[in-house]
Amino acid sequence: MEPDFSSAMSDTSQATVDERASSMQRGVPQFLVKLYKMTNNPQHSEVVIWSDDDNSFWVADIAAFSRDVLPSYFKHNNYASFVRQLNMYGF
Repeated sequence: MEPDFSSAMSDTSQATVDERASSMQRGVPQFLVKLYKMTNNPQHSEVVIWSDDDNSFWVADIAAFSRDVLPSYFKHNNYASFVRQLNMYGF
């Protein structure tokens, strides 16, 4: 039987662990889960804009995106790294 360390984790840490475990069970990479949340968050609608047909999105303000949005989802604010990840997944 494995020890239960969940009580030692903060609510935020537990939510992150639960989210990661949940997405891995479904086989969805974390980058794609975060990308979905980021691009569909109404708080970012001035920076991340969907095309009229909802088949693509673009970053309207790279500086604001790097400063305000990326660090909320990833451990960096490097736009070039974000674009490399997108390319790796075929975007």
